[in-house]
Amino acid sequence: MDRGLASEKNVRFLRDGGRRYILGTAKNSLRKFERELLSEDWKQVHEGLEVRLVPSPDGEEVFILCRSAERQAKEQAMHERFEKRIEEGYLKSPRAVADVGSNRAPWSVA
Repeated sequence: MDRGLASEKNVRFLRDGGRRYILGTAKNSLRKFERELLSEDWKQVHEGLEVRLVPSPDGEEVFILCRSAERQAKEQAMHERFEKRIEEGYLKSPRAVADVGSNRAPWSVA
C-alpha cells in the first residue's frame, strides 16, 4: 500500500480481516527503528539495495526495512541543493551585506 493510503482506518481494515499486507510508512516514523537502522546485519538483495526484517515487540507484525545507495545519494544531493539555496539567499540579504562591510564572517552570530 502506498504511504498516502496508509491511514489508521485502512490499516485496521487489513488487520481485522487477517489480511497479509506490505505498506510504506512515513520517514519520520523510522525513529523507532534507529537501533535496527544502525545495525550491521543487513542482507543485500540487489546491488545497492539492502533489507532487514524486524519483528514488532508484540510479534504481530514484521517490519521490512530497506536502504538504497541510490536513494541515499538522491537525498544527499537534495540536501546539498537546499543548503546552497539557503546560503545564496542569506548572501543576498541586507544582513549579509552589513556583515561583509563590517569584516565579520557571514555566518558568525552577532
